[in-house]
Amino acid sequence: MKTQVNDIIRDVEVALNEVNPNAASFVGDQDNADLETRITHLIETTVDEVHLHAEMAELALDATVEIHYEGDSSDMRFRYKSSTGVLSVLLKSHTDGFADTFDIDMLRLVSVRSKSWPFDVVNVIYPDDPLFEIVTDKYVGAQSDFPAVTQRKRRIVADGQRVVVTALELRCLESESDWAHVSVIPHARIMDGAVDVDRKAYPLVVARIAEKIMKNDQQTSNTHSVW
Repeated sequence: MKTQVNDIIRDVEVALNEVNPNAASFVGDQDNADLETRITHLIETTVDEVHLHAEMAELALDATVEIHYEGDSSDMRFRYKSSTGVLSVLLKSHTDGFADTFDIDMLRLVSVRSKSWPFDVVNVIYPDDPLFEIVTDKYVGAQSDFPAVTQRKRRIVADGQRVVVTALELRCLESESDWAHVSVIPHARIMDGAVDVDRKAYPLVVARIAEKIMKNDQQTSNTHSVW
């Protein structure tokens, strides 16, 4: 859900005053511009923390990005390798100016489904996972009845140059023409004064930011009292 940064700041300020009922005004004791800046600096990391650790059932999943592959091999954001049945979804380029990616910095996979898969895949296998070597092995690998999704940095050739991209690899599509649907939660990014926050997770995001502000102020107060 697209959420205005100003709305988050307002709700965090309300939360800060609510947890200090005996104070004249927690927010009023601070410079408003300074407090707004501190809250803004905490938004992206706090949204990511909440999105990453929440159970899927606790999320409305309205801060996701949906990627649909319909067997269109002309879309260069997808790369299919027929010898292995691997469809690479190019999420993010590590080279400025390279356009053939989805420009998505994935925080968490929600699910991947494909026409030829018997079930949805909800976990990603990364290179530091012992399973990675198994599912990427050309002799063992993932099987059509037990597909897998991996993620890693890949070097691809684009316009005669080698480019580094983050690729989500859908392993064991039976055919290049098979459809595949990918749902991911991206890292939170403030753009044009707004950020995507899951609707169900929003109250926890506000509470966590308020908690961080208070904890920091308490630590600062304790440090000053020592001196």
